[in-house]
Amino acid sequence: MTDEQLVQALTRHLEAGAEIPDLGAPYDDLVAGLISGALLDDERAAAVRMLQEHPAYVTLLARTAASEPGAASEVPAGRVVRLRPLVAAAAVIAVGIGAAIYLDRTDPPPARGDTLVSAVRELRTRRPGLFEGFEPLKREERAERVEDVRRGGLTLVEPRSAILDARPTFRWHPLEGTTTATLTVINEDARTLWKTAVTGAEATWPRESGPLPAGQYVWKLVVDTAGRRLTSTIAFERIGEAAASRYRAGLEAIGASDARSVLLQAHWAIRNGLLLEARTLLDAAGDTEPARETRAWLASRLGD
Repeated sequence: MTDEQLVQALTRHLEAGAEIPDLGAPYDDLVAGLISGALLDDERAAAVRMLQEHPAYVTLLARTAASEPGAASEVPAGRVVRLRPLVAAAAVIAVGIGAAIYLDRTDPPPARGDTLVSAVRELRTRRPGLFEGFEPLKREERAERVEDVRRGGLTLVEPRSAILDARPTFRWHPLEGTTTATLTVINEDARTLWKTAVTGAEATWPRESGPLPAGQYVWKLVVDTAGRRLTSTIAFERIGEAAASRYRAGLEAIGASDARSVLLQAHWAIRNGLLLEARTLLDAAGDTEPARETRAWLASRLGD
């Protein structure tokens, strides 16, 4: 069973009324997001990764996986079901559909005029160990959009998905009439690492806390505005040095000699789950149709 199949199965299981352990924040928010569909696809995968780390969810996940057709041989009774982490060195992250997949080694012919696919084939020929399995977003993928979901009336901008920065800045869309706001960062062990009162629409990880270690996190914003209390939560991952080094090696191998090369770099970032890095690269990726389509695809996922 693939990661995405398990995400879908767990969601169906919860919707069907499966017993849900009461674990408190941030797990309750993540479960609520899965059931309601409020999480974007890549966020759903990150949420399940955090949920399955908690012992109380082991039985639920194992029962969920085992209940799927044809899964009995894959998930023996009592086995702890663990999703593969978001590691660029091992998997291509299909962020648009939330699936971590390995691509078939037999390449289909590229769509007419889709020069990105042809360019990636050249990369795989030159550096097969680095680019094996890598493909850019295909034309039909670039046409897909997701609805801009404002969780609880709030939109958390970044960080989300995967990040490189060990001292990230947390940003959100400001709300009129906001009087107070509290930002909380929680690690995968459900331990609060940072909780601070904030003003404005951003806050940066404090220097005195040292660099944010590689791992999976949830950040939560609670805002009091116009007599209401609004809460929004999002999961993200700070990738490890091995995955970061591989990502940077890919950027160097692709190069930035022209706009098409920069566009390829952006697609490399997307497939590694680094959506914010991709957004920065796309600023210099030209104004071709594939570049415009990629910007629109990314903007719909970042709430831009």
